Amino acid sequence: MRRTLLTVASTALLLLAAAPVEASAAHVDLDLHLDGYGRCGWTCGEVSATLSNSGDAAAHDVTSVTSVYAGNDLIWRGSRTVGDLGPGAPHSAKERIDVGLVDLIRIKINGGWITFEVIVESREDRQVFGNRVKVL
Repeated sequence: MRRTLLTVASTALLLLAAAPVEASAAHVDLDLHLDGYGRCGWTCGEVSATLSNSGDAAAHDVTSVTSVYAGNDLIWRGSRTVGDLGPGAPHSAKERIDVGLVDLIRIKINGGWITFEVIVESREDRQVFGNRVKVL
């Protein structure tokens, strides 16, 4: 009986060892880094950021939508088309953000803080990034 169990266990191990192993699926891993923020006037700022794909597959049809808030008030929105982003490939961009005087007052009321929300989408992935920056 013991020999039969060992034979069955050995056969099972051999079958498992011979079974085809599926390769892990390639994936896209998008990441956004805020490189810097500077003022370019009373009601404008310049933001530089780098989007990267640390995955092992290309991201296709990459787009981003950036919203800037002072508290809960939307003060600026813009979009950008990146295109395809290969594995390990960075894409750096600089954006000028112009706001009105009313929005400047909203920023001041919010203690000088603004919040960036960036939605990055590709055919393979969707990520939402946020960052809070003191600008006044």
